[in-house]
Amino acid sequence: MIRSSSRRALLAVLIAGLLLSLAVLVRAQQPRPLYALPDGNTRAVSSGSLALANNGRTLLVANMLSGTVSIVDIAQRQVEAEIAVGADPRAVAFTPDGSRALVVSRGDGTLAVIDMQVRSVERTIDVGGQPYGVVARDASTAYVALQSTSEVLRVDLVSGEIVTRIPVPAMPAGLALWGDFLYVTHFWSGELSLIYLPQQAVAFALRALADLAGQREPPLGDIGDEAFGGGAGHAQRLLVACCLEEQAER
Repeated sequence: MIRSSSRRALLAVLIAGLLLSLAVLVRAQQPRPLYALPDGNTRAVSSGSLALANNGRTLLVANMLSGTVSIVDIAQRQVEAEIAVGADPRAVAFTPDGSRALVVSRGDGTLAVIDMQVRSVERTIDVGGQPYGVVARDASTAYVALQSTSEVLRVDLVSGEIVTRIPVPAMPAGLALWGDFLYVTHFWSGELSLIYLPQQAVAFALRALADLAGQREPPLGDIGDEAFGGGAGHAQRLLVACCLEEQAER
């Protein structure tokens, strides 16, 4: 009787150990989350015809008709400089450290890099493709939306080279950068796509009208919806949650 009880106890211990080992193995094989949301201190920036430097007093203004940009001292309420950049400048941005200002000119397909210390164009980079939006990730990296080629470029501001070309849905326009998330708006279609920067690829896209009608499109690009731990609906809910959290932090 005692031997039988001991055997049962030993068998129970072995089974419990086997189940625990299986649970650990399954957990280890489960894919880790593809990304973590930026913390509340991560500043979001977006492209536009106006840009405010992190110092809170220097404003950059795109003058589309004259092919120039104006640097304005808000505190003094005066224009410090007006700089020729190219035909039809559409979007401007500052690098996070304020050392450079960036201007994309749709008319001649260029990205002008302005040295803010000397208030002059340091370099003009030929990007082509009707550039419409620009944001700076750091002092040496910019992302540019090209309308005619449906791409977002990663540009090295120091070397002037185009490092990466990221295919996106048609007519990319505005850009918004939040941590590793680069949001892209698109003319005519009403799409909002998301580029996950560590992958340098479109993760998924929302079509506003289709979503309102309850019709969701499958994710785009090479990452796929399975990488996000759920289907397209789950990925889209993540995108909406990111947008809402971003707005809440402002």
